[in-house]
Amino acid sequence: MTGTAMLLQYVAYGGAWARERLPWNYTNVIAAGLLIATGTGLASWAFGTPFLTSTFGYVTWPVVGKFELASAMAFDLGIYLAVVGVVMVIISRLGGLSGSATVAPQREGR
Repeated sequence: MTGTAMLLQYVAYGGAWARERLPWNYTNVIAAGLLIATGTGLASWAFGTPFLTSTFGYVTWPVVGKFELASAMAFDLGIYLAVVGVVMVIISRLGGLSGSATVAPQREGR
């Protein structure tokens, strides 16, 4: 869903406009996502359980109240970041190949 929303920004306003508002290095977003997802699997090994074993606990916040917090949420966040990063790399590369990534200067007299 996030990748689609960012794609619509590129289509509606152009590559230059979208890059001004989304100035991240998308390969770093992919790397961060993979690091988080891999870290959750390695953390389960550190506690002596099989790779990617999920655990949960209950957390109480003043405004929200009591809710369940699972380690699978960290894994999902990592996968989310990796997928959004990949989608944005693909969009930016395709935009660069099509010529829509930069606006060509107009020549007078044509």
